Amino acid sequence: MIFKYQSFVKLSYDIKKRTVNSYDIKLTFTTKHSPMFFAKPETNGDESFIRIPVKNDPNERFYKLCRSTSFQLCFCLDKTDLDAFFFQLYSLLNCPIISQSYTEAKIEMTEVLDEFVSEWPWKVRYYVEVVKSCGFIGSFFLRSYLFNIMNFLYDADGSLNEHMAKMYLTNLNEYLKNDLSWANMDLPEYIFNDMVPKAERYELIKTAYITPTRVIYTFEETTLNSRGFRRLGIDNLLLVKFRDDTLFNFPPDDVNETILNNCQDGISIAGRHFYEFGGSSSLFRDFGTYFYATNDKSVIPKIWKQWGNFKVEPAAKVAARIGQYFTSAKILELKLNQSQVELIDDFYSKSTDSAGNPYCFSDGVGLISQKFAEIISKKLDLSYIASAFQIRYAGYKGMVSVDPTSFYFDPECGGNFSVCFRNSQKKFDVIDNEDLDFEVVQASAANHASLHRIFVIMLDALAKDQGKQEILHNRLKELQNDAFNTILNPLIDNNAFIGKLEKLPKYVPVSRLKSKNLMMEPFLRSMVEADALLNASNDELKIKSQNRKTTIKKGPVGVTKSPIHHAGDIRFLKAVDIPELHHLIDVVVFPSCGARPVTDEIGGGDLDGDMYVVFWDPAWLLEKNVKAADYTSPSTDKLEKVDLNKLQEAFPKFRDKYTKENNIEKLDSAHLAHLILHRPDHGDCERLAKKADIAVNYFKSGLPAGRLQDHEKPGHWPKFKGARHEPAFASSHILFELHEQSDTFYQLIRIAQKEALKQRENRNIGRNAHITAEDRDEFEQYKNKIETLMTKYQIKSEGELFANAFLELSGDFKSQKRFGEGSVTSIVQEKVKEIFKEFRTKILDKFQPNWNFDREQKQISFFNYQIMNVKEEMVSLAKRYYAISEGIF
Repeated sequence: MIFKYQSFVKLSYDIKKRTVNSYDIKLTFTTKHSPMFFAKPETNGDESFIRIPVKNDPNERFYKLCRSTSFQLCFCLDKTDLDAFFFQLYSLLNCPIISQSYTEAKIEMTEVLDEFVSEWPWKVRYYVEVVKSCGFIGSFFLRSYLFNIMNFLYDADGSLNEHMAKMYLTNLNEYLKNDLSWANMDLPEYIFNDMVPKAERYELIKTAYITPTRVIYTFEETTLNSRGFRRLGIDNLLLVKFRDDTLFNFPPDDVNETILNNCQDGISIAGRHFYEFGGSSSLFRDFGTYFYATNDKSVIPKIWKQWGNFKVEPAAKVAARIGQYFTSAKILELKLNQSQVELIDDFYSKSTDSAGNPYCFSDGVGLISQKFAEIISKKLDLSYIASAFQIRYAGYKGMVSVDPTSFYFDPECGGNFSVCFRNSQKKFDVIDNEDLDFEVVQASAANHASLHRIFVIMLDALAKDQGKQEILHNRLKELQNDAFNTILNPLIDNNAFIGKLEKLPKYVPVSRLKSKNLMMEPFLRSMVEADALLNASNDELKIKSQNRKTTIKKGPVGVTKSPIHHAGDIRFLKAVDIPELHHLIDVVVFPSCGARPVTDEIGGGDLDGDMYVVFWDPAWLLEKNVKAADYTSPSTDKLEKVDLNKLQEAFPKFRDKYTKENNIEKLDSAHLAHLILHRPDHGDCERLAKKADIAVNYFKSGLPAGRLQDHEKPGHWPKFKGARHEPAFASSHILFELHEQSDTFYQLIRIAQKEALKQRENRNIGRNAHITAEDRDEFEQYKNKIETLMTKYQIKSEGELFANAFLELSGDFKSQKRFGEGSVTSIVQEKVKEIFKEFRTKILDKFQPNWNFDREQKQISFFNYQIMNVKEEMVSLAKRYYAISEGIF
């Protein structure tokens, strides 16, 4: 049985002396997650321990043990072992460790609660299941307190008040999640506080995390909308994610018992049955899917058939096509009839790939009229007309670029269309004469580029061959020093500090604060420190445009995209000025002539939404391109082809196989380690690169890359990988030098951070404040919401939370995108704004009841509004809150 150190919430111990040199210890502890159980195979070999599958049988004692989060251990130790034991505890655990005697009480476990709530609406019963999934403590609180508050949950006519019930259960769950330690058995007064409404651009969907030992239900998770949500109804869907008990990626050895069975047989929640429906490709790679509420799983293929005519293909490909309906998109309420869409031909090369198929220059990109682009840009609240959009419409996917001169959009030439799609964009047929949703996934925009490790390695190898390695190294060091100065200045210069604050998420009107000496304010400095640590801990050099001033870049440039597996994935081209294309901004326009598309040479890319990086620093530009790799798609002829009727049976089996065989992360890590020691064209590097090319598309092709062979596994790992339990090595490679400098700088910032903390602790603000019970209650409400948010997204400090700069996203959130709509950072920022808005509104209502009218008259945004006449009572309240937060009282 294994517990993760970081999962401990609280540990208490009670020690009694048994003999002169022996002691009885009673250890009681609570964890965030259930333990993991392993067993040694009954063989004579040296096999490692394997995970024990846990059968979902509540009547078995082992099942109850496996899903528990509270434990008590009793054992005896002599004095020497006792000292060593507690030394280890205090060294390894970050949770509170206290000495406490317990009076044991027997709790009668009955089915009264389940019988009582069985008549409640399903939505409310689901909320009950969420609280119960907290473990034994959740069921205990429900049984202990639910019957005592019935007068609050029912209206005068005897009917259940669903809003009050949801509010109570939501706040109870947040309270328990924030403290599972049983330290306070009294419910807080704010248990009936109203819920904060969701942001308009997001949807809330019920979510279940299925682990090898239990199912953890959660309240509605925030996510972007999709066509699938609107067609099926958000209340009929359940987002299911398969995870380890610590919410990390799912362990492959438990696939059959957990993933396969649930996807084939469905799951029941509070008397309602759900079966797997499908999801986007990104959700599939994140070990997730959507389940649909129905008692008859045969209904699901009928719905699929209503959505489109899908080709008979491998299960992975068919599921990916259905998944187009679940691509996250912004709610624009745009409808388009298929009569407004024209299907046009692609551009093909006379040259062919290694399979004999002609190269396609226009793969994935169509056209959109200037008028329709203006409508979309306005709905997106853009201050400019975007040049291209990534879209989902009917059975089409990919990009559309603005073409103001096309005759397809000119009524005088007989063109009355809004969009032109190419044949390469049509993935399946949709027969529907009604207006259909036109969804925009994202609009073209400039973004910063990160010089990640593989890019630096490949560029370094190319520069060495062409005699520019020293120039490249000097430039990388220069950029790193510039980055260090940019990070450091806000921590030592007050003006630079304020400038940095104004670029971080705006929760307070920094530009309007009376005092400009803000460097030592704990809340504000913690945000800048977190942003500094984030930049210092990444081996990345960033280039970012600070305004939308348009420039035309001509001359030599480099172009690449991620992932990079071959040196030929970096192409050196010549940028030219074509007046006819001046309407296109923040996009790369590739030539539509030649033997092979440039996009295909760059990692086998296309134009359906791939993000390309363009760079023109002279130190990075080289004169010669190496031969591009062959990215011809491997044949899938040997894979079983299925139609929609067979997909329900075939796709869970593919998910099972994918979970066991997906090894893209292992391949990428091994590839990087070999590249440090060998040239990119070395045999070992080439073999790993080709495997990685296959593995990166496994989720939609159905073709696995094959296992990592023993001779392909690195014996030692680069030191900068941080593989603590593996042998490491260092070398003279430029990456090691950059990493050492970054690590040293990072540690210096941490030292400065600790010194600043000491200075803040010596300040006298609020030491004479008179704290009231109301002050504490209000602060506890705020603190509870902030800590619950940090726990949910596993954010280490408030500085990281408010700066939206997460040093280490772990578990479920580590693999998600860090930028853009729908990413963890944007969702967290929205939730912080909701909390700030809730408590800021309370304070404004208290000190200036007509503030909202005043704000609207002055046309000031909510977070920029301030009360002009600051009363002494407001200053006093601020000092009292400061004193509470600093632990002075």
